[in-house]
Amino acid sequence: MIYSKIKNKTKLITSPMLIAMLTLSLSAPAFADTQPTPASDKTNTTNTTVNTDNKKDATDSVEEKKVSVPNYKEVALKANNKKNVSVYSGTKIKLLPSYPKKLRKKKFIYRSSNPEVATVSRRGLVKTNKKGRANITLILRGRKNRVPYKAKFKCKVIIKQSVTSINVPKTEAHYYVGKKYNLKANVFPAFHQEKILWKTSDKSKISVKRKTGVIKVKAPGDVTITAYSTKTNKEFNLQLKAEEVPDVKFDEGKTVTIDQFTGIQLHLRFINLPTQGVTYKSMDPSIATVTNTGYVKSNRCGEAYITATTADKKKIVPIKVVCKNSTGFLSTAAIANFEGIDECTNLMIVAHPDDEALWGGAHLKEGKWFILCLTNQYTLRKTEYRQMLEKANAKGAILDYPDIFYETTGKWKISNWSSVREGVYKDVKTIIGYKKWDQIVTHSPSGETGHTQHKVTNAEVTKACKELNTFNNLWYFGTFYRVGCIPADLPKLTPEEIEFKEALVNTYWHEMASIDKYWRQMIPYENWVMAKDYK
Repeated sequence: MIYSKIKNKTKLITSPMLIAMLTLSLSAPAFADTQPTPASDKTNTTNTTVNTDNKKDATDSVEEKKVSVPNYKEVALKANNKKNVSVYSGTKIKLLPSYPKKLRKKKFIYRSSNPEVATVSRRGLVKTNKKGRANITLILRGRKNRVPYKAKFKCKVIIKQSVTSINVPKTEAHYYVGKKYNLKANVFPAFHQEKILWKTSDKSKISVKRKTGVIKVKAPGDVTITAYSTKTNKEFNLQLKAEEVPDVKFDEGKTVTIDQFTGIQLHLRFINLPTQGVTYKSMDPSIATVTNTGYVKSNRCGEAYITATTADKKKIVPIKVVCKNSTGFLSTAAIANFEGIDECTNLMIVAHPDDEALWGGAHLKEGKWFILCLTNQYTLRKTEYRQMLEKANAKGAILDYPDIFYETTGKWKISNWSSVREGVYKDVKTIIGYKKWDQIVTHSPSGETGHTQHKVTNAEVTKACKELNTFNNLWYFGTFYRVGCIPADLPKLTPEEIEFKEALVNTYWHEMASIDKYWRQMIPYENWVMAKDYK
């Protein structure tokens, strides 16, 4: 409502029309110079309906008084001295409006166009919440000659995703002088918009490339490598120890033992053998590799021969490298991730793929079996083992303990497990103790055929069962008989059980020649014995 003089009398005029409104924005530079115009006409007169006391309607020509709207060219809204500002989530910024002294008593109101991205307090403090964009608006309200007006000033805030945490895992157990290693930072969240840079506490010992994290070990000593974000200053300090590569001097026939999981390397130097022109070779690179300068690295547990050949090829010196495993492969968490293990009620532990089919295939027909195989994870037999599990409707896992190794004579030899026996014990004890099993079965003390690894498996499983008080649930595979030596009264399996068992055995077609030659006669028999009754 406004008051206007008509015929020298003051009367109240009501109108839904907004008399004057000014919207000022940084996106329109000339906003302060623009005068509002009536929506219906650009002239200075308008038709207005007057309600009199006797409720009669009359239309009069009314002269509209021009209102001088304040010019706010001096007003500006900025953050960090910029009209458009980019910041990282989680930070706070203070809006700094500039205005003439005459406006100090005016009412300032702040608004955010996207409160999920950024909020603003009544004092102009902006809190950034997450990645996105928001317009922060300063609103001025007032009256000029009794006419209300409103002016707006905008500042655009772009919020980038900041880094909340950084972690740098150790890629190696040992960092050797003269070697390069690639460090990788795990940054959260993955879609951050900051740069990650690297620095070192002592570049004379370990240098690091600022942008990539590649380190070069120069001298022994302790060094801190730091990965940090460039804007929010999040960082992670990785403590590294630079070491010299151990020297191993040996004569022909010497054995060197290293741990599979320590990542240790050896520098081979032969006594009474000129090193110039010497070439090195690993008989089994899957176990241990060697460089042309004699640096050896373990890859898997097992045994492998490394040979050094002189330049004139007149002398070949062998050394046996034993990669031991004293910690085992399994943990309770790893076992919990085995498919179907929680639904299984019976446990079978065997040394090799095909042992479960030859010595216990008919029993698998009963269902709910979990089979742990200790060797051959890296060979074709692993695939056959998986196929057997499918046919038997059983669950299982296969580990990477050594089976055989290649000698310098060119012949394969069975590993006696002396370097991994401690690891085998820890693994079988972990899985036996994982849950309460109705039945546990493994190789007999004789190893059925006298196989060394069968005997070791029996010894470690029996030891674990006694320590875990599950010995009364332990069974051993039945006695092995050669062709023509099977007792006439030895109980046989049913035809259905034999058919089921043969289907499992035939899965191992790579071993079929050996099965036919040595063990086929035992397929109809499966006379398990309780461990407490074994004689």
